Amino acid sequence: KHREPSPGPEPEPEPEPDRCSDLIHLAQEREGDRAAEAARAEEAHGWYLLALRGLQQPYDDAIDNADGKCVERSSSAVARVLAKLGDLYRDARCPGRALEYYEKALAMRSEGNGEDVSAEMPDVERRAAEMHEALARDAAKLPVGARGTVGAATTMASFHLREAIRLSGAASGDGATSASGRNDVGGIAVESIMDVVAFDDAPSDPDVEASNDAREEEDVGADFSYLEESKQLLRAKGASKMTDEDIVRVLGTIATIHRQRDEMENAHKCYLETIAFMKERLPDNIVDLAQCEYELGTLLHGTGKYTDAVGHLEESAQAFARIGDDEPRSGIPAKIHRRLFACLLAAGDLRGAAERLTRFLECGGSGGVDEAQAAMFALGLVQCERYDPESTIDCYAEALRLEDAVQKSDKGKNSGGSGSLSDTIGDLQNIFRPPRRFADDGECCAYERARDSEDVRTILRNLGMAQLKRLRGAAVEEYISDLRRRPNGDYGATDDDAAPSADLLSVLRCTGNVLFRRSRFRECVPYFEQYLQQAGGEFDQSRWCNNRAPPVDPMAEASARLGMAYLKIGEIDSSSEQFGRVFRNATGGGTPGTSARKDEGRLPAGGAQKESSTLSHLVNLLKQVAKSRRGSNEKMRNQPSANHLRVCHLIALSLCRERRFDSAAAIFKTISEKRASLSAGGAGGNDSLESIGLLLDIGYVHSMRGAGTSAREACAAAAAMIREAEIPSAHPLLPQFERLRGSLF
Repeated sequence: KHREPSPGPEPEPEPEPDRCSDLIHLAQEREGDRAAEAARAEEAHGWYLLALRGLQQPYDDAIDNADGKCVERSSSAVARVLAKLGDLYRDARCPGRALEYYEKALAMRSEGNGEDVSAEMPDVERRAAEMHEALARDAAKLPVGARGTVGAATTMASFHLREAIRLSGAASGDGATSASGRNDVGGIAVESIMDVVAFDDAPSDPDVEASNDAREEEDVGADFSYLEESKQLLRAKGASKMTDEDIVRVLGTIATIHRQRDEMENAHKCYLETIAFMKERLPDNIVDLAQCEYELGTLLHGTGKYTDAVGHLEESAQAFARIGDDEPRSGIPAKIHRRLFACLLAAGDLRGAAERLTRFLECGGSGGVDEAQAAMFALGLVQCERYDPESTIDCYAEALRLEDAVQKSDKGKNSGGSGSLSDTIGDLQNIFRPPRRFADDGECCAYERARDSEDVRTILRNLGMAQLKRLRGAAVEEYISDLRRRPNGDYGATDDDAAPSADLLSVLRCTGNVLFRRSRFRECVPYFEQYLQQAGGEFDQSRWCNNRAPPVDPMAEASARLGMAYLKIGEIDSSSEQFGRVFRNATGGGTPGTSARKDEGRLPAGGAQKESSTLSHLVNLLKQVAKSRRGSNEKMRNQPSANHLRVCHLIALSLCRERRFDSAAAIFKTISEKRASLSAGGAGGNDSLESIGLLLDIGYVHSMRGAGTSAREACAAAAAMIREAEIPSAHPLLPQFERLRGSLF
């Protein structure tokens, strides 16, 4: 009330802002604690959501006189409730959802108003690390029927293990101490782990070895000269005067005969001698020299020596580029670009593969609309593997526009067409645009950004495969075969496997996730509903048997997000139904459980038992990969070798998680050497993304060991490869690289 000034008593002080609501939210939090202690997880979840909703709103009547902004509520209280919600989802076997709350709680440390938020969240770093480890363990598995192909999921497995290492170091407060005092890791002897990592991946079955020996061709020997052999043949035929052209013609015939007899090593040797002879004696015969380089490149591609094939095909492409359009054989460059695409893709150079396929299309190499469509979808799938959604969508849209143009010109053809699908493709650019908070929150959203990139990749990959398989023709089968040879892909292991099909369930779930992160709650509801309906509607209880290792049940995760989406759009009853399904399953359908905050004994502070579980899983996976190689045909024999190195990489990261940095460094060194030997053998094995990840982890290990110089060298090498490969910003590896570079430089 207004008071007239008077010389009497001092004026009454201005009333303090109303803090009664704080007591209400504190009471709601306490009710949630009581419900959690009584194993009423669903009820506790409701109380915590009420408390969080109130705590995240600013005071209505409190204004800071300095800048006019509303005074925010206690950051420590918000972080505390976020951590408790994470605990509930952790016990409900929803590691992904729990991790989202844990990350938000950890972010409050940098956003708080000078408060010691960490004191309100004991062991949150450790719990978040455990969730990352559970997600890594789920990602690192063999797809059914893939015959030993570990697949692209290793990208996310590596991401989660790196995050677990970082968070476990923060939780212990000792990021440079190596646990060298023990000879075991959670009951597994370190020597045993190292022995398994050094497992000889050559076939050990005597029957298999015998059959392989029986298939070996009769080698002509290192001292044998095809050049001299061709001269002798010409003399035997009575050639009084042999020209260089005659010798080249005979050498070409010999090489062709060896190829027809499937004697590829001998044909390889003959082609090499032919090329050397022509460069010395017939350097101006560019046409025949380019043709010979092309033939050798195709031979090496067929025998799985992709890196060597690239070199010869590049020479051929450059030679034909100098010939020009006047040469009758100038149409071959399109075939060379097509072959280079296949070789670069198999060798792991995704950027180079995309560039070559683009040049193939520019040369008019496609025989018609169907082949051009197949090429555009294949190009989109390669861009998808690079985590470049914008380029992927552009390729898909162009492929569908080609089909639309044909349908419009063909008046007599009545087709349902791809018009509606084309419109949907055009809308994907807006749907997949990253939320603004991803850029605003910095590294605090590292997990959500990585998961979002993986969800978008999954959607686009399945969409592209569905459209590619819809087409018919030999070109389509060739592109699918090329995609199978991608070392870190999920397109099937061999040509004998069934062609990969689009995974509709994954598309529904991932689309719901993408829309949910963009706060498009009403739109994400039908995707989650359809996913849960088609997945069977029942949670996978068989996976919920180990309290120390929370599994990842995608149906539980989907129900949790669907429940929150219903809550956001005001459908309270539907929201309660979904949350009830999630939290009832957390206690086995009503059986009393124990809150994670009350029973810390289930998750040992040292993490040894959990690490043992992860290492046991990876060691068993490594044995499966090695076993799958024994029955592989010769053409695919190098593929499981690359898988062997991927699993070894994950084992090394798991050892870092247990702070066994010396052992991890030794494994990384071995992986580098084996990758170099694979590349030197011409089989590829030097995937740019995997090589960058290896350098990144070598930098991490050296940094943790205190070897700053070695860490900076590895980081600088990774930075150079990132620039050369033009890694898109959406790739999950980049935020982790930037974090390491920021700490080292």
